[in-house]
Amino acid sequence: MCGIAALFSLNRKPIYNGRDEILSMSEAMKSRGPDGSGLLEAEDGGLFMAHRRLSIIDLSNEASQPFEKEYDGHRYSIVFNGEIYNYKNLRSGLIKDGVNFRSESDTEVILEMYIKYGAGVVHRLRGMFAFAIWDGKREKAFFARDHFGIKPLYYASDGQVLRVASQVKAILAGGQVEKIPSPAGQVSFYLLGYIADPFTAYKDIHSLESGSYMWVDRDGQIETNQYFKLNELFVAAEKQAAETGDVVENLRKSLWDSVEAHLVADVDVGLFLSSGRDSACLASYADAISDTQVRAITLGFEEYRGSIFDETQDAGLIADAFGLDQSVIFHPRLDEQGTSDLDLLFAAMDQPTVDGINTFLVSRAARSDGLKVCLSGLGADELLKGYPLFRVLPKLKKWTAFFRYMPSVGRLIRKLTQGVFSYLKRPKYAGIAEYGFEESRSYLIMRGIYMPWELGKILPKETVREGLADLDILGKLAESVEGICDSSLKICCLELSWYVRNQLLRSTDWSSMAHSLEVRTPFIDIHLLQNLLPLMLGCKGVDKSDMVRSAPQQLPDWVDEKQKLGFNVPVEFWTQKLNIKDAGGAEGYRRWAKYVYERYYC
Repeated sequence: MCGIAALFSLNRKPIYNGRDEILSMSEAMKSRGPDGSGLLEAEDGGLFMAHRRLSIIDLSNEASQPFEKEYDGHRYSIVFNGEIYNYKNLRSGLIKDGVNFRSESDTEVILEMYIKYGAGVVHRLRGMFAFAIWDGKREKAFFARDHFGIKPLYYASDGQVLRVASQVKAILAGGQVEKIPSPAGQVSFYLLGYIADPFTAYKDIHSLESGSYMWVDRDGQIETNQYFKLNELFVAAEKQAAETGDVVENLRKSLWDSVEAHLVADVDVGLFLSSGRDSACLASYADAISDTQVRAITLGFEEYRGSIFDETQDAGLIADAFGLDQSVIFHPRLDEQGTSDLDLLFAAMDQPTVDGINTFLVSRAARSDGLKVCLSGLGADELLKGYPLFRVLPKLKKWTAFFRYMPSVGRLIRKLTQGVFSYLKRPKYAGIAEYGFEESRSYLIMRGIYMPWELGKILPKETVREGLADLDILGKLAESVEGICDSSLKICCLELSWYVRNQLLRSTDWSSMAHSLEVRTPFIDIHLLQNLLPLMLGCKGVDKSDMVRSAPQQLPDWVDEKQKLGFNVPVEFWTQKLNIKDAGGAEGYRRWAKYVYERYYC
């Protein structure tokens, strides 16, 4: 896990002041890689690559980056952020083909696989990755991002220079890109609580979309390709007959395989432990697979101490059940310790989001406990139908089917009931008749913060008009599930494509790397999804109870029966203590969104 940056000339001319710019970009990502740094500068001044290293696999200097190799008089260079879990198998195959390695790193494996397969390398990697490769033979740069977008990659082009980095703020730190707010980014944030790819907070900076790669040549030609689309994987699975066999046993094999892969490291791997089923199940697998005692980190909040939202006691029972080495850390009350932690949070926040506080705080706790890597249960709810929306959206579709054929009536009902629902502090539910008849539309109501018709009260009308047009939220939501028939699969694909990719994974990246901690997500794994799809299509499907039953070491009975709480943060308490301007009567995360926007942009 690291931070990468690159400058690439698009006109075959030296990049003016390129060395100073790339060093500034690298310095802005120092927390992503405190174990080392590297810089590559081409002789003609047209290429710069920088790397910040957090040593996880092959801790030796031989694995330092930028990593270079020469073949047939042509030089290949790479900077890489992430982990490749199947690198040992790939390495063995390359050795049989006569490749000589000088390191034990997964970085060198990626470079060798690229030299052999070109862009096809992306189809052979299992893991989380974002990397940049300079191909001296083709005289092109190649950039790629993993299937789910676990690792970010941002870029900006002014027609003269392409700038690439692991963080938006790193590109800005170079001093050559203006901070012009993106209308689509602002609208996306207020609609969803995050900024959806390929947009960012700023108009001139873009995100390379997950499951995509990009070619750039010396004459400024930029070509992007999406090599992986989630909905196509779901559509292909639906066309095949589901042969599930024993659901629990197959789930056990699949989860064992994923957790075992995510434990690959040359340092200790810890675990975020709450009192829920996801982390409890991970604890069972990790303890059964690991040959050392698993270390667990549990976070509590003083505002919740002794309440139903205090997970520390039940998490302690789970730790005791598996003999984990557990550390419990309580975050002090906001009114006792002031806003210092929030100041640090916003200094680290790479793009505005209502998420990330929990991971920011628990990552700090894990790092202070000496860990460099932790497993997270992120993605289990979205993959295994853990949220109420898996039950609610199909019902909404049934109840509002009439409005599919009478959309004007749905809009009229929304306009007539807006005042009532606003008075009840449920303003977005005024749109149920207008949006409820299709999963991709009702998803916006369930996951949205503000609704499109409310934005004119928050943002300038021209910003709203331009932002909604560029974002095309309803069109993009529908496109992300195109071709999928099964309702639960649609919802799962929506969750993975939007909430997981754009909010959970992105927030986890910047909030954990602010403390030099790598977070791994065994439930978000391309092999696991491919293995689970036949189970999801079975007559019964697969859910969280199956996951609990699959655990290699039996979980306490109360774990599966406990009311779902989620990883709660006392935002309601905090917003009451903070000086937040009026948000139109908004409460909870709507008020928090207003506060985040003002802290980030103002």
